[in-house]
Amino acid sequence: MRDRRGQERRVCPNERCKNHSVPSFDFTKDGLYLRKTGKKDHVQRYRCRACGKRFHGTYGRLTYRQRKPEINKPFVEVYLSGVSLRRTAHILKVNRKTLARRILTQGAMARKCHEDRLLKSDDFKGRNYSFDDMITKVGSKYFPVSLSIAVNEDTGKIVDIKASRINAYGYPARNSSKVPGITKVQTDLHNQEMINVLSAIKIASKGTKFFLHTDKARNIVTPGKIALGKDFVHKPVKSPKKGEQRTGFSAMFWLNHVCARIRADLARMGRSSWCFSRSIDSLQSHLDMFMDFFNNRQYRIAS
Repeated sequence: MRDRRGQERRVCPNERCKNHSVPSFDFTKDGLYLRKTGKKDHVQRYRCRACGKRFHGTYGRLTYRQRKPEINKPFVEVYLSGVSLRRTAHILKVNRKTLARRILTQGAMARKCHEDRLLKSDDFKGRNYSFDDMITKVGSKYFPVSLSIAVNEDTGKIVDIKASRINAYGYPARNSSKVPGITKVQTDLHNQEMINVLSAIKIASKGTKFFLHTDKARNIVTPGKIALGKDFVHKPVKSPKKGEQRTGFSAMFWLNHVCARIRADLARMGRSSWCFSRSIDSLQSHLDMFMDFFNNRQYRIAS
């Protein structure tokens, strides 16, 4: 929020000040300073009128103390184009470790913006939603991860994406005893993430009646009843068998489109790719960046 002079509300870094917890306009400009690294521009300083504490304009933001904040936008656009992190660092002419740290900060910023938009905006409101899981890995095939995805089938926007660890299955499960560091994961963790994604659908619907389209997986019933309660109206979609021809428009078209875009635009999600996730936190941050980029920039109208 800004006042008539265009000044926005800020918080004071001093924990004992009254302006520390509540943003206010009780600040005055107090000179400039030249940024030492990155883009050589001047940054505005401010002084609190209540306690006299001096600070600069980036305090309280996720770009606070970043040496090169100007690479955040090109980093997101390049990194979400199917390019690996090492090649992105080569294109932007920065260190790879710098971009590895930016994944977490940009993911946190994207997640915060998405949650605010989910609560305050009606962009995700609709009558038809779809839900499904994707399988990927963290490190190796002995550490599989499930991605719970919810999409609004009326607008094509992503409601939420959550990553959670699951137990190995098939050949890795039979040979997991020979690999050190393999431990079983509680099934409740995956169910809790499914409940969180389904709760996001309930928030997005804004109290209106909606239908949830899924495949014939049975693991959606219990989390659906917990998260949605009486609003849980399940409509399983029959997928065509191998060799059968599709007829009509699929009720899960946008969900399949989002899954294909994730495989194509995220280098770590490719089926035959050298890239892989080292931690589930970096994978979740990468997915948050993709979700925010997909919802906001795909539907931008060219002027």
